[in-house]
Amino acid sequence: MLSKYDDFLKVINHLITIQFVDSDFLVLKNSIYHAESLKTDRDKIYYVYQSFKNYLWLLKEAVDMGFHKWVETQFPLILEELNYIEKNGEEYERKRPRIH
Repeated sequence: MLSKYDDFLKVINHLITIQFVDSDFLVLKNSIYHAESLKTDRDKIYYVYQSFKNYLWLLKEAVDMGFHKWVETQFPLILEELNYIEKNGEEYERKRPRIH
């Protein structure tokens, strides 16, 4: 799992907008809000992750692989992709092939 809360939250927000578009995120959003009052990144990540696990039931791959293993393998990959796009966004968009 990611050790920095900001990175963890970046991945969670990405998954909310891409993977779980039609879901109700009130519980998760409340968890994120309340996690801000915690002192350490570890505590914040743990608190938000407890709510986030409920949404993983919506991902067949996460259910089949196991939530912990899916998070351990996918979160670093998603973060790497997000950081790359953030750093090279304009170039990345230009190099992507256009579908006509």
